[in-house]
Amino acid sequence: MCLLRLMKAMSSCLFQSRLIQSVTFGSILASATCSNALTISSVSLLPASSSAPLAAVLQLTTDDSSRVSVSASDGTETWTRDFYNYDTTHSVPLLGFKPSTTNEITVTVYDQFGNAATASEPLIFITGPLPADFPRINLLKSVPEKMEPGFTLFRVVNINDRRSYFTMVNSSGEVVWYTAAPGNGDMRRLENGDLFYPSPASFTELNMLGNTVKS
Repeated sequence: MCLLRLMKAMSSCLFQSRLIQSVTFGSILASATCSNALTISSVSLLPASSSAPLAAVLQLTTDDSSRVSVSASDGTETWTRDFYNYDTTHSVPLLGFKPSTTNEITVTVYDQFGNAATASEPLIFITGPLPADFPRINLLKSVPEKMEPGFTLFRVVNINDRRSYFTMVNSSGEVVWYTAAPGNGDMRRLENGDLFYPSPASFTELNMLGNTVKS
């Protein structure tokens, strides 16, 4: 019985010793992997399309798999968006810009170990004014704390020439996205994030960058 207990104790000690060695080796390996610097190889910002003038597309590449975080400032307001897809090549839609603003966009990437790299210079995105016939929106009352997060989508119509636009506004009633609306139909958001609306001759699925997906 004493011999059996001694053998069990020796076996337990041997297992713990191997486990400690394994954990120590794994820690050294992880530490060596984490020490590699993350590098942004290229970064650029492009207007989305003439159909969605307040949207942009961020394109960048990194030397290792990473995710993207963006901080944008128009001089009066700053907002941040985090994207959680890890890859070495990214094409990220950026939404929520206001008309007639100059936006500075700081891009930071993170690898799966938390190492970060920030683009050396902020990107600049200048938005144009709203169209001359865009209906004027007068905000009567805003209570953001009673609102759901996000933007409000609806169609606005110019009563003079009947020109209409699908538009999104923030909690302060400021336009942050728009596109021309053909016909008098309504627009709804699909589960995939695209927009669906009927036109006089067809049904159309439009993404937030202003590109027709299906018709």
